Amino acid sequence: MPIPLRIYITPFADRGSVEPGQWSSETAKKALDVVNTIWSKAKIAFVISDCLM
Repeated sequence: MPIPLRIYITPFADRGSVEPGQWSSETAKKALDVVNTIWSKAKIAFVISDCLM
């Protein structure tokens, strides 16, 4: 059974500084793929139900 997640993407840089990289919904999905690989042995899967910027 998949576990739905609501992802919130917020800036990490200090005010007035440019962030070294940008996260997106696609970046979050790639990170979640790694998490799902780790948890697959326990038959646990996470899915993104909503991604807010």
